[in-house]
Formats: sequence, C-alpha cells, structure tokens
Amino acid sequence: MVVKGLVDTREPANVRQFLINLGWLEQALPCDYWWKAKGHTFGVCYKASDLYASFINREKGSGLHHLKSELIRLLDYVDVPILAYQGLPDISKDNHIVTNHIRRPIKWKALARFLRSWQERGVRVIEVPRSDRRPHIIIEIADYYSKLFHTGADTTLEFKYKADTRLLSLMSIPKVSKMKAGLLLESFGNLGNIAKATEEELTSINGIGPTLGRNIYDYWR
Repeated sequence: MVVKGLVDTREPANVRQFLINLGWLEQALPCDYWWKAKGHTFGVCYKASDLYASFINREKGSGLHHLKSELIRLLDYVDVPILAYQGLPDISKDNHIVTNHIRRPIKWKALARFLRSWQERGVRVIEVPRSDRRPHIIIEIADYYSKLFHTGADTTLEFKYKADTRLLSLMSIPKVSKMKAGLLLESFGNLGNIAKATEEELTSINGIGPTLGRNIYDYWR
C-alpha cells in the first residue's frame, strides 16, 4: 500500500501532480513532503544542487543560513525529520563543482561537517540518486521509513523518537542536560525561537550561565 501524505505547494508541478494522482494532498508546508504513520509524523527536506551551492566559495554569503532555518523548522515540525540530498554533481579533477559550465571551488570538509552536525541533532541524512525520478524516490522514502519504524528494525530510530526530537537536538550541545533542554523549550516554545534568541535572552533562563548561553548561541550560527 502506497503511503499518502502532503506535498508542499512550492515543489515542481510534475512532482505534485504525480503524488496527487496517488492520493497525496497539496498544502503549504515548512518542509517539502510530510506524512504520518503509526502515530508519528515524518518530514522530508529534499535538496538537489542547492545543497552544494551553499558550500561554494563566494565573495558575498551563501544560502547556508536559509538551509539551516529550513532544518530547524523541520525539527520543530515532525517527529522524524529527514534530509534527502541528491548525489554528487559534476566534479572536475581539481575538486571544483561544475554548474552551467562554470567551475567553482567547493568546501567539501565544511559540507561533511554540516551534514554530520545535523545528524547529531536528530536529522536522518540520506543520499538519493541524481535523476528525474523525484516523486518515485519520495514514495520509496516514505514507504521505507514507515515500515522501518513500524517493525522496529531500526532500534536507534525507535529509541530516538520515544523522546522529543527537539530535546535530543538541544542535548547535542555540550553541557546541555535533558533538564536544561526542557527549560529552554518551555521558555522559548520551539527550536526556531531558541536559534533566534540573543545571548542575553538565553542567559536569562535559570541555570543557563554566560558560558553555556554563549555555547547555545554559537551552536545555531
């Protein structure tokens, strides 16, 4: 049986139509795809070349801040957050990314650190093939994770989502205990508000001193 869920209105028209034909609904979402299985919610942030573009050396900024904001919203929105990114783009022999016949250097170590850091925060990071089969891939991801969670084949996944994923994300910050993570969520409401908080606002929470407040502030930057 095909899993049915929601597809974001900003996704490509052909992808939306394919999923709608399978019984999915179209809706404005904070992620790209959403579904529910066995009482738990799942969400996918799907990235193609835009993930790599965030790590291209540029003189003025990148889309990295926007990508972080997307993942923070994903953690706040679902029980099981998933970042699906397409495999490597065209790479030259000297490790430059090739887009639209333009060669640019890419920060590979920074990309690896970025993906690892979000895994530590509770996001499931998976690589998917580079192809025009996006709607089929989404169906496969939804089916796989729904079955995996239902059967308990992945005990790590089952253990993680017995607790609030947001707590686990905060507890990946050095010196943040479960109690302090709970205080932060109780005070600010969600991860998005914590990520936007100033050092002064963070240290105003009972038990969060200047050093820890600075650590929490830096963690989201």
